[in-house]
Amino acid sequence: MWVKPPESLSLKKGIVHVWKVNLESPAHPLVFYDTILSAEERERADRFYFEKDKNHYTVGRASLRLLVGRYLSLDPASIQFELSEFGKPGYPNSSDLQFNISHSGGLALMGFTVQSEIGVDLEKINPEIEVRKIANRFFAPNEQKGILQLPVSQQVAAFYRCWTSKEAFIKAHGQGLSLPLDQFEVEVHPEKPAVLKAVHWDPKLAEWDLQGLLPGHGYLGALACRRAIEEIHYFTLS
Repeated sequence: MWVKPPESLSLKKGIVHVWKVNLESPAHPLVFYDTILSAEERERADRFYFEKDKNHYTVGRASLRLLVGRYLSLDPASIQFELSEFGKPGYPNSSDLQFNISHSGGLALMGFTVQSEIGVDLEKINPEIEVRKIANRFFAPNEQKGILQLPVSQQVAAFYRCWTSKEAFIKAHGQGLSLPLDQFEVEVHPEKPAVLKAVHWDPKLAEWDLQGLLPGHGYLGALACRRAIEEIHYFTLS
């Protein structure tokens, strides 16, 4: 499923590229990634208390620069990202390329498409998570009911299916957690396709597409786009 990319990268409408990045075993020495970062990013990296967190940030941010540079034929170190009002990164000089990044544990996922908002979420599964407590606090009533009606053996996977789908949607929407998590509904069953089932403030569901992602053992992810996804290509960055 996850393969090495072709030499030449190109995107068109309806196509999504998802990249998996191993933050703990990067393809290059850390000093290489550090040279790609902006001064502001290096300052942020230096603020991390733990060395592991600093290294994860450095590899993840530099990898994003490398990929944006490949899609736009730019020097990765020269790229100037722009943050939206809600903190979503973008490249202001390209109205077509859209991307999003998520990281958890020692992995990162990066999604790329054109002419469509995109959101990606990745979560490392905690089998001891308090499913009922967190679902009751954040999820819509139908989602809570759907999760808790499943056998106990499926509830953790259902929780993460729901959580990653909701996070991907709000990241694609671009307004982050200003959107209330309990005001839209997604499919929670871990063995069914990810689907956006209801948005209480906007009935136009047809323009959104959700896809579940399986980045590796112990992780679940999801991506959302504001258009039908025709194909997804899964790449590893090396």
